[in-house]
Amino acid sequence: MRRPWLAVALAVLAGISALAPRLAPARDLAAWSTVLAGESDTTIFITKDGLLLKARFDLAAAETLWAPERGEKLSRLTVSPDGRKVAWLSRSGDQDLTHLWLGATRQGSPRVRFRSLKPQVVGRLHFEPVMPSTHDDGITGARLIVPTQEALRPTSSTLQWMPDASGLAFGYDDGLAYLPADSGAAVDVSKAWIVDLLELDPSTVFLADLIAVVDDQRVEGWHLVYPTAMRWRVFPAAGMTPDSPRTASSTTVWWALGKTIRAVHSHDPTPHTFVEAHDPVTWLRYLPDSHAVVWTAGTELRSTPEDGGPDSLLERFKSPIRRVLESADRGLVGFVAGDSLALFRPAGGGTAVVRLSGLDPDALFEHDSSVVLVDRDKSGSAALARWTPGHPIAPIDAPHLHGATFFASPSGARIVAAELGHKVPSKLVIFDLATDAFTEVANPGIVGWEPFRPR
Repeated sequence: MRRPWLAVALAVLAGISALAPRLAPARDLAAWSTVLAGESDTTIFITKDGLLLKARFDLAAAETLWAPERGEKLSRLTVSPDGRKVAWLSRSGDQDLTHLWLGATRQGSPRVRFRSLKPQVVGRLHFEPVMPSTHDDGITGARLIVPTQEALRPTSSTLQWMPDASGLAFGYDDGLAYLPADSGAAVDVSKAWIVDLLELDPSTVFLADLIAVVDDQRVEGWHLVYPTAMRWRVFPAAGMTPDSPRTASSTTVWWALGKTIRAVHSHDPTPHTFVEAHDPVTWLRYLPDSHAVVWTAGTELRSTPEDGGPDSLLERFKSPIRRVLESADRGLVGFVAGDSLALFRPAGGGTAVVRLSGLDPDALFEHDSSVVLVDRDKSGSAALARWTPGHPIAPIDAPHLHGATFFASPSGARIVAAELGHKVPSKLVIFDLATDAFTEVANPGIVGWEPFRPR
């Protein structure tokens, strides 16, 4: 007889620390809760048993938000922009109903049940992972599973918050629907079939890969979706795709198309040219404090007022900018150009140029007044180095992790490193930014997490 889901949840919660010995290799590994003690930020965890847990990041005081029943599996997870609500999708299989759940405490029943879109039914070949994975859109925490080909399914899972957290937009087999966050039923807002849906936060505009029939003509591809009081309206995206460098304010979306930065307003979907650069634009960021868009092209970092007008040069480098690195809280940006790293603080802290001395970093983490860089060799082996103002970059005595991916803890005080693959990693490496200490910990069944806080 099937065990009640609550019993399963309680059993997992009671023994979450006991999972470590079962997952650990022969030699002893430290416990997650011990090494991360004091990491008190509230976090939504996804476990390998299919549970959603709400807990401190050190796994103290965990509670179950959801546990699978009757073969259901978690499909997608998203935290609202205000950090107060969480929504997720679950289903048993491609032929079964999808359930949409919403809340910050355990829910007894889903808010909506619907049939998800299978794009091949409307003439589009499309596959995506059946479970939360590294392929998810809008990850602000971590996913530790890289999906296999066998994990790809022909069902589309689209779920996005409104920027003010007032509700959720989701696609189903007959179009696009909207669900108010607090109460009320879901309502149809568009008859376009939504294959993929991305929020352009903090604007009210969405970017959607869709299929629609307009005046007996089939229309498909990437479009802008504008919420209105009644039916949501669809307009051409004018070259914007998920891979386009882009940024947004509450009223405007900017994106790069080659050497051109284009823009649309929330009150006017007609694209217009914002900037014509001399080189392809590779990165954009809107700065609300200065009401400007900063951007990179070739060897230059420039700024343009959000209302248009002449741009200004902020920095010119000796070599073209080949990579842009951003800290987890987006408070620090690093531009890799030649053998130099220019550290730029968008909030107005100026630019510091650091000599890399042969390093080629692909990630950065900030702690107090120093910066920790992740450097990789050609084989994919990663090493860490630290830069402190007034000193050259110095290597950190740390284990070289082949193919590891690095995530900031919600507090920013630690780095979590994992070698991602098709299976749940049995161990993780925790680096304490204050002490430079590395500790291998047994993975207590975690496959992903999202910080439960405003973003």
